[in-house]
Amino acid sequence: MAQTILLIFVITCVGTAIMVYTLGPLVIWITQKIPTIVKFTPVPGSDFLLNRNAKFYHYHDSLLESGFTYLNSSEFSVGAGKSFFSLYVHYGLQIAAMVATVKSLHMEISYIEISQRYKDGTSLSVYNSNQPSVYPLMDFKLEFRYPKIFDVGELIDIHQRLRDKYKKGIPVIAYDKSDAFSDAESSIFEESEELCKRGICHQEIDSNGMRKLTLKGAYMMSYRCIFPGTMICSYLGEKRSLKALEDACFFRTKF
Repeated sequence: MAQTILLIFVITCVGTAIMVYTLGPLVIWITQKIPTIVKFTPVPGSDFLLNRNAKFYHYHDSLLESGFTYLNSSEFSVGAGKSFFSLYVHYGLQIAAMVATVKSLHMEISYIEISQRYKDGTSLSVYNSNQPSVYPLMDFKLEFRYPKIFDVGELIDIHQRLRDKYKKGIPVIAYDKSDAFSDAESSIFEESEELCKRGICHQEIDSNGMRKLTLKGAYMMSYRCIFPGTMICSYLGEKRSLKALEDACFFRTKF
């Protein structure tokens, strides 16, 4: 009896996994596209902040208390999801910050990202989203995720430590406060170009500035979005980030 129940359980699990990883990528392939050419429209800060959650407010206030200047806010829709974000810059440290809330049919995530761009064409970012990125790692964009750290000052310190280890001596690109969205728009285009080179999306850009996924891209993104793939990616990404921080702390102590 026990063996029969176990066999039924195993068959059910395998069957469910096959269905999810067969139908899931097809649904993503049909419905999802990669944003490529984006032009953000500013949303007045007073109206924007009225509709944000407590975590968003906390990050916003913490950044201002840490010496950041608020630049602008906007909204962005991709498929069934919608993002709401505000941008900030610390002119003394020449680092930027973004506070974002991502809403979909099934969840709402708010997080903060600290970033800096360099004249060698690369960038370094730390963020605390509890969800891993659906994009693969890219050489020109160093990203480290710390989902258990909510203190803005601690995230800034982590960014400084990682910068000393990985970007020491590389000139920083100064932020242009007259065009707050230009860096975000450029980053989206660069990411899309890299995905195109890897065969994840098609070269053609539609009238909405979007690129259609290839089947390869749909399977890759579904693996990173659907259990257990999302848990595996989350675990490995966090482990990689903690190892990078450990190495950076050792580097700072040594040198």
